[in-house]
Amino acid sequence: MAREKGYERVACDRAEAVHPGGELPIVFMTPEDKRNEEWLDIVYTDTLGVPMALTLCPDCARKYRSIMDTHDRDITEFANEGR
Repeated sequence: MAREKGYERVACDRAEAVHPGGELPIVFMTPEDKRNEEWLDIVYTDTLGVPMALTLCPDCARKYRSIMDTHDRDITEFANEGR
């Protein structure tokens, strides 16, 4: 069959240069594809209140989670400082 329906094209929003081989990860998945769980859609709001929506590949999602773990720990320490 030359034509299939029900797929979604998913690409990482970070630059090609940060990915192995300098290639942007792009995949085609059905909604039932287990790989969907590895990709992360986030909305980050900066200190000026400007939201930034990103789709992250599995490698970038791991890096983002690590950054957010550090951020959460730093904010908790800041909030509890001197107590």
